Amino acid sequence: MHETEHHSVTKASDKIKVIGGLIDDSNLLKFYAYDASDYFSGSWEAFKTRMFQVALPLTGEWSCANKSTN
Repeated sequence: MHETEHHSVTKASDKIKVIGGLIDDSNLLKFYAYDASDYFSGSWEAFKTRMFQVALPLTGEWSCANKSTN
């Protein structure tokens, strides 16, 4: 994703729509296409949390594996 300023966008649904136009990763685009509308009536934080879970799904497993090899 590209860095962006979104200070003037206050509604969660508007923020989600703005971010959708900036996504260039295929996994995130798939998530956005199929799931973003489920978050339009919810909070920005819930959408952002889920988006990061999709973007970084193996972080916890990698972290545990990395610790065991040291």
